[in-house]
Amino acid sequence: MYKTQYYQQLSSVIDNAQLHLYCQIATTERFVPITQRNTILNRFLKPKIKDLRYKTIKGDIKRMVLIEQQPGGNI
Repeated sequence: MYKTQYYQQLSSVIDNAQLHLYCQIATTERFVPITQRNTILNRFLKPKIKDLRYKTIKGDIKRMVLIEQQPGGNI
């Protein structure tokens, strides 16, 4: 049961992050470069680290945020 909850939460956060990114991109008429896309995702994911609902996937969210901070990183 623990693994299914873990995968469901991880899938939910990733799906919501992608939807957030696509909605943000859809509001602009210009091309959005990868660095700006990573920034949008980073702003979405950072608050999730402190949220107690996502404590089981906290490490995975931190890894995604750290990937964005590295040069050439692409979430």
